[in-house]
Amino acid sequence: MEWKTILFASLLVVLSLAFLAWHWMAWRKADHGGLSERDQQFAKRQFHRRTQASGMLGVIGLTMLAIQWVEDPRVSLCLWLAILCAVLWLAVIAMLDWWSTRAFYGREEVVNAVQM
Repeated sequence: MEWKTILFASLLVVLSLAFLAWHWMAWRKADHGGLSERDQQFAKRQFHRRTQASGMLGVIGLTMLAIQWVEDPRVSLCLWLAILCAVLWLAVIAMLDWWSTRAFYGREEVVNAVQM
């Protein structure tokens, strides 16, 4: 067993759980009733993207931990390929979240500038 991998994978799982708790607390604290329909939809989609990304981080960590006990090299290779796909999907989610947030608040800036 590689202790560095176990430590890193465990850190990913802990970070995933911390991020999920943070997203849930922020979602519960938010006043969704005072938002417009557009703002509510944005917040809902953002919450889903971020919880999916945080959960995926934990899945990656758990898979890395599981690989430590796999003895068949073909199974190990398949699991590492699954991790690679998950990391790529995580990058796609992060880029979509960045783009969506930038577009949403960019539009808000334009609307605010026009109103002034």
